[in-house]
Amino acid sequence: MITQKNSNTYQLHKSFQLNGASFQERESLEDYANFLVDTGEVHEKEVGEFLLDWLDPSPYINLQTSGSTGKPKQIRVLKEHMINSAKSTGLFFKMQEDTTALLCLSANYIAGKMMLVRAMSLGWKLDVVQPKMNPLDTIFKQYDFCAMVPLQLDNSINRLHLIGKLIVGGAAVSENLIALIQEVKTKIYETYGMTETVSHIAARRINSKKKPISECYFKALPNIILSVDDRNCLVIKAPLLNENTVTTN
Repeated sequence: MITQKNSNTYQLHKSFQLNGASFQERESLEDYANFLVDTGEVHEKEVGEFLLDWLDPSPYINLQTSGSTGKPKQIRVLKEHMINSAKSTGLFFKMQEDTTALLCLSANYIAGKMMLVRAMSLGWKLDVVQPKMNPLDTIFKQYDFCAMVPLQLDNSINRLHLIGKLIVGGAAVSENLIALIQEVKTKIYETYGMTETVSHIAARRINSKKKPISECYFKALPNIILSVDDRNCLVIKAPLLNENTVTTN
């Protein structure tokens, strides 16, 4: 895991790799991040900019919400909370040190940022590709873990054998798409979450042959308490991810 050198500085996991290169020292990762910002394609620049924010001494990351809890706005999220989220994901999906993972989402948004945080804090070997509609089209190696939006899943069904476990978020997965993935061997999970909860806080398997999809319910990640308010809207208590109770619309 990432451990603190002082109140604001984190060490990188000894097994962390990005695009095939190992980074155990902050300085080497900072140099690589600057290289991506200066010379990379758009999605690589986004990765570099987030890495520089992460390596900055500030304990916070500034994020843009999507509107799940009100009007979209800028919020500050503790890096410590992002690390807690990464640990919860690792435990829930059994993805620990030396997991091979593919980032095919924009690092401008929380889902993409958290793939990087998981890699740095859990010791994953992460490759970055362009976040396009069919991200697996040019992939010819296998990965343990990947995250997509439903449109990417819909365009990747014929190549999902390259992914061991896949999480899908950002929007609900349609019944038609769920029907199309029932014979896929990849373990596919629909996730629920938002920027305010530092990515997902619940997930459900949507292509399990052990039970029909109507019986596949969302399960909260560790240390998450869910309830509803008098409007029948979801209320989320996640003290390791957000100091405040999150009330959704």
